[in-house]
Amino acid sequence: MKCIVFIVSSLLAVQIQYASAAPRPDKEKFLEIFEKCRQKENVDEVAYESLRKKQLPKTDKGKCMVACMFEETGLIKDNVLNKDSAVTLAKTMFGDQAEKLEKAKEIIETCDKEVGQSDGNKCEFAFKIAECAKMHGGDTIHD
Repeated sequence: MKCIVFIVSSLLAVQIQYASAAPRPDKEKFLEIFEKCRQKENVDEVAYESLRKKQLPKTDKGKCMVACMFEETGLIKDNVLNKDSAVTLAKTMFGDQAEKLEKAKEIIETCDKEVGQSDGNKCEFAFKIAECAKMHGGDTIHD
């Protein structure tokens, strides 16, 4: 059974998948980040369960939790998607699965172009990245 949560779309889904597939120390680190961001953003149970189910958040607090996780894992840096960090994460997850790795890289490139950089609202920015990734099939690259 999958352990939990993350990138609410392809990137969020990538992080969720990573958390459940990662070696134990990485899994524990991810869960620490998840809980830290949950507490920091004071996310209620409804938003929390939504994220656990790999659904896009509907509340501002849920969106800000995604932004927190993206920042903590290096996926967002200086108000832009950190493509290098996203590709590194994808390689860690899909290194031996060429088709999935290529799909992840395509999603990263596509969403970088479509979303661009933040207009200053990091929560909406993270949500747009997650939404883009989901729209372009991010949730289909996971078993």
